[in-house]
Amino acid sequence: MHVHTTASDGTASPSDVLEWVVEHTDLAVLAICDHNTNEGAIEAAALAKARSYAVEVVIGQEVESTEGHILGLWTPEMIAPGMDAARTVAEIHRQGGIAVAAHPYAPHWWHRHGLCRGDTAVYDCVEYDAVEVANSTPLLFFANFRARAYWRANSVRLAALGGSDAHIPSVIGTSRTIFPGSSAQDLRAAIEARTVRGSGPTFNPFRTMSYARKVPTIRQRDRERKLREAERSTASCDACGNCSVQPDQTASAERTTNA
Repeated sequence: MHVHTTASDGTASPSDVLEWVVEHTDLAVLAICDHNTNEGAIEAAALAKARSYAVEVVIGQEVESTEGHILGLWTPEMIAPGMDAARTVAEIHRQGGIAVAAHPYAPHWWHRHGLCRGDTAVYDCVEYDAVEVANSTPLLFFANFRARAYWRANSVRLAALGGSDAHIPSVIGTSRTIFPGSSAQDLRAAIEARTVRGSGPTFNPFRTMSYARKVPTIRQRDRERKLREAERSTASCDACGNCSVQPDQTASAERTTNA
């Protein structure tokens, strides 16, 4: 669950991610959730089917709402970032998807590195379907502990998921979601019935060093995906023709957004 590719800030292409999963893990289902896009997941799902890989791909995306990142599982349409959590979750549900609070309680100092999360008041009021209680991002031990405690207090309405949040292949599967069955359909049924279990992250003292070596690449990928998002936004605005912002104002707004 919760894997990134070069469609956003991951270091491996959808094809490389699939090959790693097949050769190095025992995962039956893989949820690819790139930032603000489902393109990596769609590509991976098509490749897995074409190559007859023994892994199913759930089409997902990690939507950057104004109140934290939200995983949208089973979302065939891209969801616009920048909405509040309630509107983002409502859009995920409109597509028939499942909304997951990603890396809740991550330290606020992680925000400047892109690991944004909401607050308890948001989790209490918004109709999430699940919460990520195990995330393999370095230095999230206490955050995972708090997330699991929150889930225990709210288990009647939330499922508990584990997601590696992998940006490098070697992290895939180090946090995972345990469920009865082996198919994507089984996984979805288990999430809806809240019979899943978030497991991990596995202990590996070298994981932080592996991430540290890849930080420059991850940051470069992140800059590239933000440029693609800005281009999509501009193209969408031009196609609409109803925007009251003039081109020079749009450019100014983009400069402000990217600062």
